[in-house]
Amino acid sequence: MNNTVLVGSQRSDIGNRRPKSRHEATAMTTMTQPITLDVSRNGTIRTLADQFTSNTTFLKELLQNARRAGASKVEVNYVDGILTLIDDGHGITDPQVLFCIGKSEWQDMDMMATENPFGIGFAAALFAADRITVESNGWCIDAHTADILDFKPLMLKSGDVQSGSRITLALTDALREEHQPLHPDNAAELFMGLAQAFPIDILFNGDPLPAPLRQVAGGAILESGVLQGKLLATTESELAQPWSSNIVVVLQGFVLTRLKRDFLNQPLFAGDFMVRNARAERAVPAPECSSVLHLDNTKVRARVPDRDSLIDAEAVYADIRCQLAAFFADRLVQAKANLSAGRFLASYADLCLRWRMAHLLNDMPLLADWVETINHLAAFGEASEYISIEGNLAPTDEIFLANIRFDDPDPISAVSTYLAATNTKVIDGFSRLDQGHWAKANTIDVEARERPSSNADKFRVQARPVSSISPISPIEENGALRFDWFNMERSIVVCDAIELTPNDARLPSVQVTQAAVYDMATRRLLITRNATRMDISTMFLSMDSYGESDNGTERDETQLHVDVSLVEQVQMLHRGDSPATIIENHLKASISHLTKALGGSHFSVSISDAGEIKVA
Repeated sequence: MNNTVLVGSQRSDIGNRRPKSRHEATAMTTMTQPITLDVSRNGTIRTLADQFTSNTTFLKELLQNARRAGASKVEVNYVDGILTLIDDGHGITDPQVLFCIGKSEWQDMDMMATENPFGIGFAAALFAADRITVESNGWCIDAHTADILDFKPLMLKSGDVQSGSRITLALTDALREEHQPLHPDNAAELFMGLAQAFPIDILFNGDPLPAPLRQVAGGAILESGVLQGKLLATTESELAQPWSSNIVVVLQGFVLTRLKRDFLNQPLFAGDFMVRNARAERAVPAPECSSVLHLDNTKVRARVPDRDSLIDAEAVYADIRCQLAAFFADRLVQAKANLSAGRFLASYADLCLRWRMAHLLNDMPLLADWVETINHLAAFGEASEYISIEGNLAPTDEIFLANIRFDDPDPISAVSTYLAATNTKVIDGFSRLDQGHWAKANTIDVEARERPSSNADKFRVQARPVSSISPISPIEENGALRFDWFNMERSIVVCDAIELTPNDARLPSVQVTQAAVYDMATRRLLITRNATRMDISTMFLSMDSYGESDNGTERDETQLHVDVSLVEQVQMLHRGDSPATIIENHLKASISHLTKALGGSHFSVSISDAGEIKVA
């Protein structure tokens, strides 16, 4: 056998036409004649080389060709940079087809409808190898890929392979670099990934590779394909088996590794099981515990040339999501009917929220993991404290809170003080619950940071001093102590206790005996006798010192010294038993601060009938 195989497109003269002269070009514009589409042969090849986004695409195409040829297995051998693929299919009938871009050997209508072959599979291999050998049905072609891509004729010789086919590639050095999938240390892992869902057996250097995601008989029939494997468990016996809510999506025997982000969200699509090292196994559930969606080739088409993304992906993904949502909704209803409330919540509460089936939880207890008790709302720079509850909460009339801004609570607000004093329960993820959930009727929407501009119908708490000592107005140059927080005048009231009364009649009033609270209604700072230095320090930190000023600039650190003096003054003030004692202690401890504040002037102190201290 000594025939010649031409390399190129189906028209051998494409790209070789003589340029027209100016006279010929001008004359052509005045003539009426048909114009046909032309393709540059050299340009097409150059463009094709840049289209493959993965340097392993050629492997998928060669494996697909073996499967289409009716092979029952593919033997892959890889030694010293030489990659050989041997299959037991019916072989390659026409060698010219291998070297014709855009023309597939699989031209019968049934194959075209179900497989959508592109006719570029072998061409992909030309860019991956320096030399290539193809043997099938008694013939052989052995050539350098550079000669093939230069469109040089190839000589067809007699070969030893009489059935099936054998393709040998001398891979380029670039594909065998250390971090490449076809580096000798990585190749076995690469082919394990390719084999995991492939419908026929793949052997690598003589060892059969597992295919746990391969499509088998049975499964749930969807419009887009077949869903099988570890489907959502609906009975106790099914739950006792290893199971995961992950879904692996497969098209034409290969896992789709590039799925749209919005497709991944419901519930949890595992796009890539290819990496099997220990780190990946910790992050991704084992394939045998997951469900596999095998997409229907006739309804879902892959995009040229890498097959790992879909044509019209947005519409296809949206349609698949709807189908899966309907399927799993039915399964969740079955699971709720078959399982105890506790078992159902532990297994599927989060899944119900992700699949927009939250209404199934409306008459069920609140999951313990979703509820916390406030123990302490911290000052800035500290950590707030929450206490986990034990056991799920059955439907009750208990009052809950929601939407608290945990990231920036105001520790001296009446609301924050009330929440910590009453150890009120907070529902995490409250907004995800269905509007018909029993807890919604007993939940108060709370902002832990009070603001003057807040809506009047927001949850508020009024702070009232109990057994208060006379109001005290610290003095600055302008006659009243002025803080930047809300930029308003305020007085400090020392008292035995602070009574906190919420504006929701369902909640009781409480008294606290160790706190520093700012009352929004009266614009007074309330400090209990038992307040600690930390309570008072927190008050000043919250009001002014280390946050941003009204214009967004950082505070000067020298403000720290002013705050220290204020803390010392207030600490002396609130420990006195009478106004006279307060003044005496205050003057002894801080006369230097007052003298400085008044510009060195002499002053006198008096107490009015109302108990207000005045300095003149």
